[in-house]
Amino acid sequence: MLYKLRLTVHDSIMITASNAEAERVSEIVIPECMTNRAKAPRLGFMIGTDVDVTERWDIKLPVNEFLVRGLSEEYALKYCARDKDKNPVRS
Repeated sequence: MLYKLRLTVHDSIMITASNAEAERVSEIVIPECMTNRAKAPRLGFMIGTDVDVTERWDIKLPVNEFLVRGLSEEYALKYCARDKDKNPVRS
């Protein structure tokens, strides 16, 4: 698995990865990095993670951009840009 940790800020991390590794990094690596040893069973909850997949900081891609890069439609719909009505942006 090839990826680079680029930045940590408070409770956030920024990782760059190839298109081929994007799904694995966002679904496995980031949640593990952010929640490893962060479980709070005595308090009755688990700490979760929010993942954004972007090309540039905080600019989400439309569905078509994910597909062109060889990522699955299911993955694209999970992380794509959305319009004001929360519908996936297609192009």
